[in-house]
Amino acid sequence: MDDFRPSPDFRERVMDDVRSYESALSHRKQRLQAFLGSGPGLVVLAATGALAGMVQLVRLTALLVFPALCH
Repeated sequence: MDDFRPSPDFRERVMDDVRSYESALSHRKQRLQAFLGSGPGLVVLAATGALAGMVQLVRLTALLVFPALCH
């Protein structure tokens, strides 16, 4: 293991890859925050929440109604 010698620019190449990866993640996070802070983003979130709430209400109603119908 002592015989291993990395190339002189190994650390530089790895750090460049890490910086580009972090930059891509940061850019993606900024785009997501911009979308969620915009009007259409808020409308999509509200509509999704309302739809999920309606599905849950149907499930709860079915839980109460179907056993009474089948009995």
